[in-house]
Amino acid sequence: MFSKLSAMLQHAAEVTSQMLSPQASPAEEFQLCWRVITDTLSSENGLLVITNSLYLHTRTQTRTESVNSMHCIKSHLDQMIDLLCKEDEQRDQRGMGPCMEFMLRHRILDMLFTSGKSDYPCGMRREVLVILTVLLGRMQQPLIPHVSIHQPIQRLIAVCGENPTSPEAVEEVQFLRTLCLQVQRDSFMADFFIEDRPSTGKKHFLVLEALLRLVNCQDSVVAMKAYECLLLISGMPHSGVVESLVGSSLPTLLASHLQFHFQLIPPSCPSSQILACSAGWGVDYAARGSAFGSTLTWHMDAYLSWLDYCEQFVSCASENLKTSVCDAITEVLLRGSLLSRLTQASEEDLQVSLSVVTRSLQVLISERILRTFVCFLLCSDGQAALQHRLIGLCNHLSDDVCQSALQLFDVLLPLPSVVNSLLFCYWHGEVPANQFLTDEELFKERERLEDAVDRYSTVVPGKLCSCAEVTGESGIELYLLEAHRQVAYYRSISVKWEGESGEEGDASALVWGESPFLSGMTSKLEAILDQPYEINLLVTAILSKVACLSHPMVDQWMDYRQTSSVSLLSVLQKVSRDLQAHSEHSPGLLLNLLEARRRLLGLDTSDLLSMPHNNLLEGAVVLEEFVKEVASIIFAKKSSELLSINYQ
Repeated sequence: MFSKLSAMLQHAAEVTSQMLSPQASPAEEFQLCWRVITDTLSSENGLLVITNSLYLHTRTQTRTESVNSMHCIKSHLDQMIDLLCKEDEQRDQRGMGPCMEFMLRHRILDMLFTSGKSDYPCGMRREVLVILTVLLGRMQQPLIPHVSIHQPIQRLIAVCGENPTSPEAVEEVQFLRTLCLQVQRDSFMADFFIEDRPSTGKKHFLVLEALLRLVNCQDSVVAMKAYECLLLISGMPHSGVVESLVGSSLPTLLASHLQFHFQLIPPSCPSSQILACSAGWGVDYAARGSAFGSTLTWHMDAYLSWLDYCEQFVSCASENLKTSVCDAITEVLLRGSLLSRLTQASEEDLQVSLSVVTRSLQVLISERILRTFVCFLLCSDGQAALQHRLIGLCNHLSDDVCQSALQLFDVLLPLPSVVNSLLFCYWHGEVPANQFLTDEELFKERERLEDAVDRYSTVVPGKLCSCAEVTGESGIELYLLEAHRQVAYYRSISVKWEGESGEEGDASALVWGESPFLSGMTSKLEAILDQPYEINLLVTAILSKVACLSHPMVDQWMDYRQTSSVSLLSVLQKVSRDLQAHSEHSPGLLLNLLEARRRLLGLDTSDLLSMPHNNLLEGAVVLEEFVKEVASIIFAKKSSELLSINYQ
C-alpha cells in the first residue's frame, strides 16, 4: 500500500516540477494541475474513478490515504484558482483566456461536483464549496451564464442544507451568500436558478429553497447567516424571485418566530423591564443570558430581535412581499396569540401583553408594520370590540393593568390614523373655513384668548398652589416653550379630518359624537385625586396630546365658554371643587402639598407625609401643573392660528 502511495506522490512531484519550469505557460500550468488532480482521483490507489459519463466508483479508504490525497488535490486546486484570477485581471474585455476556456470545455466543475457530492476523498465537498465561493467572488467576468458553470452550481445548491448537522454548513452558507450577492448585483442571473415545476404550478428559486433549509441548521451562526442572505434577495425586482418569496413559507416562518418568543415571555416579567428592553437583529442572546444570570427578558430580547429583522426585511421588500409578511404577522402573531391574551387573560398576562405591544410600537420605524399593529388594535373590520376592550382596560381594577393600558394609548396617539379611529370618526359635519379677520375681529379674538388662558390658569385657587412656594416661580414659561413645540409637531402629523360634506361651513354645523376613548380619559381625569401618581401622569400626558390636535371639535371641547359637563374646563373645575372641599376638612392640607411637591422633586421632606393622603396630595400637584400646561397649549395653538389666518 505504501509503495503505491509513494509512487502516486512521486508522480505528482514530477508533474509539479514540470509545471514550475520556466518554459511552462499559465495555460500549461493550469492543465498540468488538473492532470495531477485527475490522476490522483483515478489512480490505482485513488479512491474514485471519474469517467466521461461521470460514473462514480468508490472503495474503502484509510485515513492516511484520504489526508494525503486531499492535500494534493487542495494545493493544485488553489493554484488553478490563482491562475484563473490572474488571467481574469489581464484578459481582454472582449474574450476569455485559455485557462477559462479549458475549464469550460472539459466541464471541470461537473467533475468536482461529482466527487464532492459523495465527499471522496474525505473533505472534498468542503473544498468544492470553497473553490466555487472564491471563484464566483473573485472573478470579474460573469461566469454563471455558461452552461458548464451554472449546471453544477444548480446541483450543488440542491444538496446544500440537506443535513441540519452537516460539518460543511459554514461553507454552504458562504457559497449561497456569494450567489445571493451575484444575483442581487445582476438580477437576470436569477433566471438560471428558477425552476417551473408542473406539480406545483409555481416558480421555485433554488437559492431560496436552500436558504430555507439552512435556517434550520443546529449551528445558530449558520442559521443567522442564512437569514442575512434572505435579506439580500428580499428586495430583488425579479418577478420570478418575488413570486417564489411570496409563495414560500418564509413570511409564515418569520411570524412564527415572533409568536414563539412572545408566548414564552414569562408572566412574572415586570413591565418596567419589558419597556426597557432594547435589542436588534443578530445579538447572541444565549450568551447574554448566561453572562447576566437572568432569563426573565431573554424571550423579550429575542422577540424584539425578530421584530427588527422583520422590519429590515419589509423595508427593502417588494410591495407584494410586504403585504405577505404583514398578513402573516396579523394572522399568526396578532390574531393567533395576542388577541386571546388581551380578551381572556389573567391580570399578569394582560399586563405583559400590553407592555409587549407598547414596546413594539416604540421601537418600530417601518410604517407598514406600524400600520399592521394599529389596524389590528383599532381599525380592523370586526375588531371594534378589541378597541373598546383596550379603552376599558384603562379603568381596570388593577392599577398595574390600568397603567399598562394608558402607556399603550400614550404611544399610540402620535401614530398615523390613530386619532381618526379614536376621536375624529365620532365627529361629523362641515369643517369651518379659515377667513381673514379684520383688525376689530382680531382684537376680539385676542381678548378671548387671554380670557381662556386666564380661566384655565386659575382653575386651582392660589391658596392651594404649591409651585411658587417650593421653586420660587410658577413654571409657566417652560410650559409655553414646550407647548409651541408640541403644537407644531402634532399639526405636522395630524391626519386631515374630512367631514361628510366637502363644502366649507361654520363651526356650528359640527355635530359632537361621544368618543369612548375621550370619555374614558375624562373619567380618569375626574378621579385624579384618588389615583396613583404614575397613572395621573399618563392621563394628563394623553389629554395634553389630544389638546394639541388641530381640529374644530378639539377646540370646542377645550372652549372655556362651553357649559357641557364633558368639556375639559368643566371637568377640571369639578376636580378643583373636590380639592377645595378636602382643604376645608383638612386645615393642614397646604403644608402637606408643599411637602408632597418637595418629595416629588427629590428634595428633603419632613415626616408629615406619613398621613394616608398621598394620592390626594400628589393628584393636587399634578392638577396644578396640568392646568398650566393646558393654558400654554391654548395660547400656542390660538396665537399660531391667528397668525396663519392673517398672513396666509
